[in-house]
Amino acid sequence: MRHTLILAAGLAVMAAGFVLPAQADNFSAGSLVNVLRAFDVDFTLRTRAAWGPCSHGGAYGDMNAIDSGYAGAQMNGGTPWTDNWGNMDITLPAPTSISSVYTAFGANGGHFPAEYRVVYSTTPDFANPIELVLFTTVSSSGMQTDAFAPTTVQYLRVEFRGSLASQYVIIREIEAYASDPTVIRYTDGYNILADSAIAAYPVLYDSLNRSSGWLDNPNNAVDQNSNTYLRSLGDSRAAGEQFFVKQLGDSYSLGGFAYAYYPEQSWGAGMVIQMTNEQEITEFTQWITVYENDGVMSGSGASVFEKYADGIDARFIRISTPDGTKAGGALSELEFFAPVVIVPEPATMTLLALGGVAFLRRRTR
Repeated sequence: MRHTLILAAGLAVMAAGFVLPAQADNFSAGSLVNVLRAFDVDFTLRTRAAWGPCSHGGAYGDMNAIDSGYAGAQMNGGTPWTDNWGNMDITLPAPTSISSVYTAFGANGGHFPAEYRVVYSTTPDFANPIELVLFTTVSSSGMQTDAFAPTTVQYLRVEFRGSLASQYVIIREIEAYASDPTVIRYTDGYNILADSAIAAYPVLYDSLNRSSGWLDNPNNAVDQNSNTYLRSLGDSRAAGEQFFVKQLGDSYSLGGFAYAYYPEQSWGAGMVIQMTNEQEITEFTQWITVYENDGVMSGSGASVFEKYADGIDARFIRISTPDGTKAGGALSELEFFAPVVIVPEPATMTLLALGGVAFLRRRTR
C-alpha cells in the first residue's frame, strides 16, 4: 500500500508537468519571476508581442519591449501629439497568475506616453478587455511598477494615450511578475537575476566581487534596467584577468544565459562564464567553465550550457574576458536562466494523487 501511494504521488507530479530537480533549489517565490521572459528547453523566447492598433504606427521590433536588451519598441507620433494612441499586445506561453506589471518608458528625458493602462482578455482579439491597471498619468521617463490582485492571464495588453514630451513613445521594457503561489512548468527557464533593478521588490543578491579596470559597475549588466551598461576603462585593463563575480545567495540549477550589447558596441575578445556551488569563494575554489567564446560578441543572443543538459548547480557566477583582454564595448544586459518549481496547492495535489491511485487500480486488475 505504501509503495502504491508513493507511485501515485509521483504520477501526480508528472501529471502536473513537473520534473523535480535533484539538488539545487529554484525560485522560492513565484513573485520574483518575470513570466514574460520565458525560454523553452531550446532557449527560444516563448512569449510573443505585437503592436495592436496605433494612430500612427509602431516601429523598432515589438519584442524589444520584453527582451531586456538595450533597444526599445516605438509608437510613432503625429500631429497633434495628444491624439497619439496605441496598444502593445502580449501573449504568454500559457495562462499564468500575475500580480504586478513593470514598465520602463522613454529615453533621455522624453518619449514617454501621457498615460497608460493595463488590461487582459480571455481571447487574443481583446473583444472584452478587463482592466488590471486604470489609466495612469506618466510625468517623466523611468520605471514604474503597478500591483494588483492575483489574476490568471494569457493575453495581456498595455495601452498608451498621448505623447506630450515628443511626437513618439519608446517602450523600453514591459515585465509581468507571477503571483505566489502559482504553477509554472519546470521545463521553462526564467532569468534568475530578474528583480535586481525594481525598487518594489527586494534585492536578494549580494554585491559583486570584481577586478579593477571597469568604467561602469558590473551590476549595470545584471540589473534588468536596459538603460545601463558595463564596459572597461578606455585603453586600459586590469593587470591579469578582468572579471566580476555574481553571488546568487542560494544554490540554483542554471541551464543557460542571454546577453545584449549597447547598439554598435561589442566585447572584442568574447567572454568566459564559470560557476561554483561552493558555500563561499576562497583561493581554493574550483570553478567549472560552462561557456567560453574568444570571438567578438555584440548585438544580442542566448546560449544553453550544452555540456550540462540537466543544468548546473551554482551559488556564484564568474564572468571574465579571455586572457585578461579588456572588455571594451558596453554590455547592457546579462541574464542567467533557472527552472522554476512551484508545487500545486494541496487540494490540487490530492485530486491528482487520487487520479494516480485509480490509474494503478485499473492497471493491476
